Amino acid sequence: MRKCGRCRIDDEVTVVRRADGSASLAGLARCGSVWACPVCAPAILAERGEELGRLGTWALEQGHHVAMLSLTVRHAWSDSLDETLEGVARSYSRLCSGAPWARFCARVGMVGSVRALEMTHGPNGHHPHIHALVIVRDEVPLPEGVHGPCVSGIDALFGAGWDWLSERWSTVVTRELGDPYTPSLEHGCVLTVAEHCDYIAKMGLDMREVSGSTEKHAAEGHRTPWEIGRDAAKGGDATDWMLWREYERATHGRRQLVWSRGLRALCGAEEQTDAALLERAEERGAGVEVARLGASDWAWMLARRAVCELLDAAETADAARLSRVVSGREPDD
Repeated sequence: MRKCGRCRIDDEVTVVRRADGSASLAGLARCGSVWACPVCAPAILAERGEELGRLGTWALEQGHHVAMLSLTVRHAWSDSLDETLEGVARSYSRLCSGAPWARFCARVGMVGSVRALEMTHGPNGHHPHIHALVIVRDEVPLPEGVHGPCVSGIDALFGAGWDWLSERWSTVVTRELGDPYTPSLEHGCVLTVAEHCDYIAKMGLDMREVSGSTEKHAAEGHRTPWEIGRDAAKGGDATDWMLWREYERATHGRRQLVWSRGLRALCGAEEQTDAALLERAEERGAGVEVARLGASDWAWMLARRAVCELLDAAETADAARLSRVVSGREPDD
């Protein structure tokens, strides 16, 4: 991550001004971290958000219903984030496997799901949890030989389906993490109707959250990882830095979104890596080249810590100012 936006991968670093007036740099290494990079994450989140939005649109066009499943565990300040995250992920895998899950899917007319891993930090330490977008059919086929009116999948899900999910989640968490983590039947599993306009924010894909310019915040007394990172960067204490480093280590290499088997094929969504999405986002943001910096010029720019000044000059479209910044000369005044 320390190389992201700093180390050259081309002979020259290109300064580009987009049609919307914003500026960017090309020819530099990118880390592609959706968890902890304030440069790469917004681009990847925007692409993932569009992908999830298309899934929701497809589901509604097919006459399906969409619900949001939120799953939590008990936690304490002394808990290791890495171990808890791993335990939560294993618990979800256990929840969505085996004959019990297959029977549940048949009862509610399950089409598929997408789960997202999120976390906050509060008085009781790290709080990792899962949000899953669950898609069910409008009508659940009756078992062979059974006659009568068809059952609505959403009614079945919010009826006996919630009871089963709550008990099953509590059981699998206990098996994977132990009794101290066992969630309550009432609060460990929450089902809500998913509004189409809220998919992105609820699944943690709102790219504005990285910069803090969004209405979505953690509960009172809690902070999101990005809020912890901003506090640390603004002069936070040793605890903020410790929490951020722990978060970086625990999330490294983890998948943010996991689609259920076969759902992508059903809705026609192509599976793409974060690196591919980042590359596509950069291609979309292509603009007019306004400057090129060779190896020595770029090294000089880094030494002066003038990269932000460089981008600002490019955005103003002031050629004289841009030239002064690149050459390292002070303004005439």
